[in-house]
Amino acid sequence: MKKTVLLFILLPFFFSSSLLGVEIFINDTNVTGIKDQKIENCTVKIDSEGNIHIEAKDVKIVSQSEKPENDYYVSISLQSPLSSDFVLSLNGKIVGKLDAGKQETLIELGDNVRKGENIVSYVTEPSKTPVEYTIMVGSGVKKGENLEFTPVFNKTGKVGHLGAAGNFKIVAE
Repeated sequence: MKKTVLLFILLPFFFSSSLLGVEIFINDTNVTGIKDQKIENCTVKIDSEGNIHIEAKDVKIVSQSEKPENDYYVSISLQSPLSSDFVLSLNGKIVGKLDAGKQETLIELGDNVRKGENIVSYVTEPSKTPVEYTIMVGSGVKKGENLEFTPVFNKTGKVGHLGAAGNFKIVAE
């Protein structure tokens, strides 16, 4: 009998808000499941169903599924060709590469880029002699055979005896 009573007392503590149907909204956008956020200068209301409504004029909610208004491209250029591929990823997904033996490429990010913050990663194998590289990310508009490219981020470095790898953030609008 004691175990049954204890179970009924502790049972509510094991349910999360999502299991109970409670939802969280910021500026009328459902953000249920949001974590590790601090919001200042806001008004919090709890409706009759237990849903939490936060009004914060300084907060802009961007859906991760929204497509950016602009098209985005990545330009990779090397001082001299490498003997291995220079691989580029966006948000954990490989989106293109500069093939071994080539010095430059342009990669269209297409549907892989999402509105808001994106993580660009790159990796290549070691090189016997140091080779300088430049990665340029920007928005672009195709006009016939030409591309009007507006850089939003520029990264330079060297591929050395340990190779090269890294990541950086871009914000797509």
